[in-house]
Amino acid sequence: MPVRKHAASATGKRVPALDGIRAFAVVAVLLYHLEIGRLPGGFLGVDVFFVLSGFLIGGLLLAELRSTGRVDLVAFWLRRGRRLLPALLLLLAVLTCYTATRPPQARLPLREDILSALAYVANWHFVIEGRSYFAEFQPASPMRHLWSLAIEEQFYLVLPLLLLGLCLLAPRLRRPAGASLLAAGIVASVLVQALTYREADPSRAYYGTDARLHELLVGVALAWLYRRAAGRADGRLGERLRPAAPYLAGAGLLALLAMIATVDDRAPFYYRGGSLLVSAATGLLVAGVAAAPRRGVVARALSTPAVAGLGRISYGLYLWHWPVIAIVTAESVPLSGATLVAVQVLSCLAVSVASYLLVERPVRRGAVGPFRLTPGRFFPAALASVLLIACATAAASWGAPPEPEYVRQRDGLTVDHDADPARPVIGLIGDSIAVSLQSALSQEASRRGLTLVSAARPGCGAGSSLLLDETGHPFAIAPVCAERTPRLQEQLVARFRPRLVIWHSARDRTDIRVGSRVVKAGTAEWLGRRLADWDATLDRLSRTGARVAVVLPAWSARASKRTGCGGEFNFDPPSCGLATISTEHLRRLYRRWAASHPGRVTLVDLAELACPGGIPCPERLSGVRLRDDDVHFSPEGARLLAPSLLDRILGPAAAARLPAGPGLPLRRSLRPTAGAGPPSPDALQSPMARTDARCLPAGGESGSRCESGTGPPR
Repeated sequence: MPVRKHAASATGKRVPALDGIRAFAVVAVLLYHLEIGRLPGGFLGVDVFFVLSGFLIGGLLLAELRSTGRVDLVAFWLRRGRRLLPALLLLLAVLTCYTATRPPQARLPLREDILSALAYVANWHFVIEGRSYFAEFQPASPMRHLWSLAIEEQFYLVLPLLLLGLCLLAPRLRRPAGASLLAAGIVASVLVQALTYREADPSRAYYGTDARLHELLVGVALAWLYRRAAGRADGRLGERLRPAAPYLAGAGLLALLAMIATVDDRAPFYYRGGSLLVSAATGLLVAGVAAAPRRGVVARALSTPAVAGLGRISYGLYLWHWPVIAIVTAESVPLSGATLVAVQVLSCLAVSVASYLLVERPVRRGAVGPFRLTPGRFFPAALASVLLIACATAAASWGAPPEPEYVRQRDGLTVDHDADPARPVIGLIGDSIAVSLQSALSQEASRRGLTLVSAARPGCGAGSSLLLDETGHPFAIAPVCAERTPRLQEQLVARFRPRLVIWHSARDRTDIRVGSRVVKAGTAEWLGRRLADWDATLDRLSRTGARVAVVLPAWSARASKRTGCGGEFNFDPPSCGLATISTEHLRRLYRRWAASHPGRVTLVDLAELACPGGIPCPERLSGVRLRDDDVHFSPEGARLLAPSLLDRILGPAAAARLPAGPGLPLRRSLRPTAGAGPPSPDALQSPMARTDARCLPAGGESGSRCESGTGPPR
């Protein structure tokens, strides 16, 4: 995170080229977030900021210690507050207003993000949150980038205290004690990052303060070495180093450019020593520029007015760039492609310049118009602003619903608390869409004298394949799913011996990993492995004679309107650069697989209920909003569909083949047909309340009723 300071801390005078390094770093981050060009390592701009901040702040504190023998903590924190708080508070005030305009289900995550940013603990908030499965189906948080600001503020809070303690332990900073402690801190932080790294979810290693501390400490160590060398040369850097400075800067810049062009933010290299190499390269660049600010091509290029000027507004540019990119999207404005990118970039620059001229610079100078910001006024004003934003955020998100059930992770099988285990059991397996239907299906099953036990889990598929995201890395929950899904299915069968298992999984459409290889979705090898995985799942579920009803996923409302690569009917994901096959591709694959298991698998088409008029699918049916996020069914939508869906599952396609047992209200055995349609009114005689599958009940009550204007599903 670019903390804008006068680039003069370790050198004793302003160095425009250090502002230029800020500009280089913020442009790298901006390009990374805009996804312009092949720059997978653009996120390393944050590492550059950390090293530079450690150098500048460390230099200021060391200079104060040498000249006065102490650190004025109040004055130091006042300077940091004046330079950082005003722009941040303005941003959070704007985002609080934005939160009030969002749908209710999106307000709670935004409230948590704002409050954690206000407390400068956003990085730990994101560690706890991890790469949330819920985040896959929500717009990107406009405050996701504030984790780096939190780390810097935590560093600013602790560093002066550590230096004071170091002075007590080693009064002369040139003694080995200081160097030994810095080296130990760097090594410890690098080890923490390596040990906490997990490819599927690197949040702990990426956001943790302790895992990032080495980058800041490299900057502090550089400032310590710089001042030590300057002291030995009577206030001037040794003449032997000065001629080499341009080469140091050039080597550091080239190394950074190479890593920005190649390093993956989730690959092991970065977390197992790569970040230390980035810090070292940044140290070379900073050292070369600080030693010879006007020597060499690199220093002169970074010192040009345009580049240095961009560096001076880099703090505001960093603060505002990500909210602009996250909010101004092709979905929110009628723009796309290069035009959208141009609008985003120009908006970022305009807001950043305005923030610098109207807020940051006046507050830093101690006055906003006629109002003087003395220390006695600044801290109360800052505290009042923080409390006001916190209260406004709470008000803006008041009444926001809790996190939906379909993203909550649980370890074991799920049974409704009022379910009767003595009743015949039906099982449920699959993904988060199955979980979004789970409660409504369980209630409907209970009304029919059955108990539903669920082994479905958010983010998981139906089998044990390791599922990959669009970057070629496992989803956050994927390793757990690959191990836990078969185990839960075995527990379901062994403990409850279900008569029927309902299977819904639209998650089984992604790239998978086999060994160290990525197997692309839709390829011949992927198809063979996918069918084999389903075969193994079927064997587990039917081990005690259970029948399996596979629910074909329904097309989503928005995606069913698209054509080409982003639509539901694309059958060539590799040519589109996609990591998943489309819904229709998956549906046809299920049909092909079910046909190879006659008598064991039946198909029930959810699209006939959710999309009764065909493509495109409606967003509302019988006046009810079907889905929360174009993927998961809303509670109201699930209650609308559950009676008819369970009718079809318990109809001639599946239920007639259930073994007869006490309490199972089925009287007539019908010949099963894979993919059979809805039962006729006379096909199933049962004492249970029956809903005509051709009509969708308006609620969960017994009986059937068609809303005016709602025809039968087709």
